[in-house]
Amino acid sequence: MSSASQPVMRGERMSTGAKVSTIIAVLFFLLAAYYYFVPINIQAQQGVFGCGSAIHPPTDDFAKGICQDLSTINRFRSLMSLIAAILVGGLGWMLFGGGIRAARVGADDDETTESPRDPAALDD
Repeated sequence: MSSASQPVMRGERMSTGAKVSTIIAVLFFLLAAYYYFVPINIQAQQGVFGCGSAIHPPTDDFAKGICQDLSTINRFRSLMSLIAAILVGGLGWMLFGGGIRAARVGADDDETTESPRDPAALDD
């Protein structure tokens, strides 16, 4: 069977580098959400003292005195993790590409070969 009459499978397949960078970007995004939403606790003599979270910092003076800048530190950690997620994801897609690739499926064997990127050339 000639390659022109073989069935064409169209679909979007990401390169391996784009897949890895996307997974790392998602992990950085989850880390940013963790730092932003998880409550901050300080171990005290009578137990655990709650210092709120980055989204809800402490409001009264006593809690502000004990917790100091912990909510601000977690807010900056969250922001830096979010920036890292955007950079890793964006640069991964830019460097490795995530474009559409069409593959021709052979009739006699299971191997796929890369076809031209021009969709009009696939309709022959």
